[in-house]
Amino acid sequence: MIRSTTEKAHRRSDSKHEGIEEFVVADLETPFVKDEHFRSLVEGLFYAISDRLIIPEITHYGNYYPGREPEKKTVKDFMPYVLKQSRGQWYLVGKCTGDKEFRAIPVNRIMGEITPDEERSFIREKFDPNQYWDGCAGITRLGSPLNISFEVKNGPVYNNVDYIRMIPIVKGHQSVHFNGDWMKVSLDNIYLGPELIRIIRSFGRENIRNVKPAWLADELWETGKREDVKLSIAFKDAKEAASWRKKAVADLQAEPGGENSGATIAVSKAPNKHGFYPVTLKNVLVGSRLHFFMKRVARRYCCGYSAAKRLIIAAN
Repeated sequence: MIRSTTEKAHRRSDSKHEGIEEFVVADLETPFVKDEHFRSLVEGLFYAISDRLIIPEITHYGNYYPGREPEKKTVKDFMPYVLKQSRGQWYLVGKCTGDKEFRAIPVNRIMGEITPDEERSFIREKFDPNQYWDGCAGITRLGSPLNISFEVKNGPVYNNVDYIRMIPIVKGHQSVHFNGDWMKVSLDNIYLGPELIRIIRSFGRENIRNVKPAWLADELWETGKREDVKLSIAFKDAKEAASWRKKAVADLQAEPGGENSGATIAVSKAPNKHGFYPVTLKNVLVGSRLHFFMKRVARRYCCGYSAAKRLIIAAN
């Protein structure tokens, strides 16, 4: 067994080991030893996962915003699948009834105790963590897989080039090509997420160039660039159009306090195109949220939008 540095050595009490120097074989992070509540919580979650028990309620802290108390979120009838560690954090991953995608709840943000319902179990669908997170730089999977690339050079302090070659940003999905002092990094068939954005940012803005797709550069450096996007969608009737608009407001976070709170979504009836409704996304942030939103629209509806905006939104 590998012992961590937080464990006390007991060899001194054994006369056979007197005079023998204690040394560390491996220095591992051991949050369970440091935090008894955290360890107890994780042990309970292991029990719920192994026995496939539904957790009636989990309350946890959500996003943090400047000047506000951390928001509290509550999920009901949670079906736990796996505990996953990602970039130093532990997450409880599972689903609630009706979920298509998995949820990841940070364990260290869970409030109170977890009490599984021993009378209710669930049928676990086929799930392979290695396959599910293939192409991810962390715990987050946003949208659908895509290809991105950028060029990087060494900074005045950090050797970015050697670091990326030794430790791929996303294992199995990275290729590199040198162009003088710059190295082109291609990440194919990967999922975007905040972890990937933070990794690329860490190399330094002056050491990154030629980011593709173009909208990713705006998201990387949070330029706040906004565009107006016009398209037309075939709806059965005005009721379906109104329902779509309501969902679009939520998907783009265009409600007050949301990421796109400054954006507006207008749907009108085209006088000369039966069944088609002109849609205008006004003052919407250019970034991954808009990109994946437009991809979903294109898959589900017969629509068209200007060539200029298509280059901004859909270019890979």
